[in-house]
Amino acid sequence: MRARIGVIDMGFNSLKLVNYDVRDDKSFSVLEKVTVPTRLGKGIDDYGYLNIDAVQRVIDGLKLFRDILSIESIKQSIGVATSGVRDSVNRESFLRTVKKETGFAFRVVSGRDEALYSLKGALNSVSIHPNILFFDIGGGSLEIVLCESFVVKNVYSLPLGGLRLTNMFSGKRKGYEKMEEHILDSLPSPGALHLRSDTVLIGVGGTLRALARFEQELSNYPLNKIHNYVMSFDSVPYVHDKLREMKPKELEENESIGSSRADTIVAGSLVIELLMETYDFQKLTVSTHGLRDGVLASYLENKSWLNLQSPNLSNDFRAIARWRSEQILEGLSGHISKESLDLINSFVSRRLISEKERALVSFTISFLLLKRPLYSAETVFDTVVDQDSNLSHEDQLLLALCIVRTMSTKSTDRLIIHYKSLLRPKIRGVLRRLATFSKFLEFVEKTGCHVETEDRKSGLNLKLKPNNLKSSKEFPIQLLAKLVAELSEAFAIDVTYEIAGLPGRM
Repeated sequence: MRARIGVIDMGFNSLKLVNYDVRDDKSFSVLEKVTVPTRLGKGIDDYGYLNIDAVQRVIDGLKLFRDILSIESIKQSIGVATSGVRDSVNRESFLRTVKKETGFAFRVVSGRDEALYSLKGALNSVSIHPNILFFDIGGGSLEIVLCESFVVKNVYSLPLGGLRLTNMFSGKRKGYEKMEEHILDSLPSPGALHLRSDTVLIGVGGTLRALARFEQELSNYPLNKIHNYVMSFDSVPYVHDKLREMKPKELEENESIGSSRADTIVAGSLVIELLMETYDFQKLTVSTHGLRDGVLASYLENKSWLNLQSPNLSNDFRAIARWRSEQILEGLSGHISKESLDLINSFVSRRLISEKERALVSFTISFLLLKRPLYSAETVFDTVVDQDSNLSHEDQLLLALCIVRTMSTKSTDRLIIHYKSLLRPKIRGVLRRLATFSKFLEFVEKTGCHVETEDRKSGLNLKLKPNNLKSSKEFPIQLLAKLVAELSEAFAIDVTYEIAGLPGRM
């Protein structure tokens, strides 16, 4: 039975509520996000105690969250507290007050657990690589996880959050230079990590999302999407310097930064720049899924949340990749017949489509067979692109355009013009091939045909065996002829067909 669950993240800088729709297979998607700035960790390094005003902001925010959960009829919620609470002297009395005033109980996670939950959340939504350096930058801390061959090797939790660094160095003489030295001294040395040459860098956190949005704003990036956005090392210092040059009011009024990050974005972006520089990464992949997603995934595995043990990614890191692949295959097999899958494989073996295009065609035909309202081509495009997946931005665009191409050539051409900077050359020809093949596969599915392929000197012959065919009037021969002719044109080969039980062949 589907359920709705809320996850509350009490961080150093803000309080966040994310409501999820949880499906029977334990997969989930976000329904709603609410953020309340609290600055809970401000002054914690000077005094050790949580600020009274900040505590009240947390309580007020939680009462707001309680109302939201109530009105949405969400009865299950999970509370997790990170660096601001775990570093405080009075955390136990604070949590008792929170429970008494709001009814919410929180589990205080260690820095190591925070890192592993964040990694687990990210792994459910990015392209999984066996060798990863992962980081999560928050208001109070920076978590780093090194993975090799699908196994977690090292975990670091460092006091290098954006708000914490701002509190430590703002207003001091040569504060920026001292902050830079402090960050470099705190990061593990490259020798300690022993990074492999093919290690990829993946990051999460509000600071990183704001930095990516700001870069997209500067470069007029045409796609309104942060998840799986790739930042280059050359661009990060440039963007950081632009932020340093802006006045506080300019940062507050900028839509990518906003008032909640205006005073911390410079410190946070400096951490990201120095991290890439220290470990010589040329690319950084941004994930919008992290701690809260990982917390929910762990909760769904073990409902005794407050007594839950640390996540053991050493054993299930590879399993996450395997589980996700199985979910995709099961999802496709639920919509696509063996006949269509065999036909797709035959086109791959003949190099008419590539391995990457195999996946795009499979998803396209799966989408076409769904029972869905008749949306416009543009609405379908927006729906597909808006979904967070492990596809790169280019591949997700290709998938959305391939689906749209089966619906409207004119809409596809307009979208190609808008997104041309993100697409490969001669994309129209690629989309024509994939969309034409997808439409033929849709025909195969809806008529229930068995199709065998046969190489001919002149090209390719398709042998169709319709199920329970009694007369030619029952079979859409004209539509078949049209689709086969389009295949011939799109793939620039001679495609013919014959139908078992019916006279004649083209």
